[in-house]
Amino acid sequence: MAAQTFETMQGSDRTLRLTFEFKGADVRLIARQSVDMMAPPSDQIDEYSDHAGFWIELRDGSDRVLYRRVGQNPIATDREAPSGDPQRPFTHVPDDRKQGVFTVLVPDLKDARELRLMGSPPDAPARAAREILRMDLATRPQPGKEER
Repeated sequence: MAAQTFETMQGSDRTLRLTFEFKGADVRLIARQSVDMMAPPSDQIDEYSDHAGFWIELRDGSDRVLYRRVGQNPIATDREAPSGDPQRPFTHVPDDRKQGVFTVLVPDLKDARELRLMGSPPDAPARAAREILRMDLATRPQPGKEER
């Protein structure tokens, strides 16, 4: 695991639970909740621009990374299915639905101004990740969707 800075530790007793909906390449916030819990620890926060994969970042007003969590891309382009082969009982097949909902947990840091979702293209998972979503943390879900 990467070292955490003083900034990533501030406010880490509160966590933002952010729920997103995706339809194709369109991703939007549908629910936001502040919860009394510790967020998952940060992965390395230094330069990461040429990496492949998926991660979530929190950035401050100077565009400095305060928190990064690397994980599996929740925007599914395939799904697990039975293969019929007893040696390898499961395989991945394309998912034609191209829509769904996912939730991320990030620390509620006082200096965090922006959240970014970064991911490699679904058809080229080894290529460098690109920005999927950039969201001002002042953004709220549509009326009636926000949780407290």
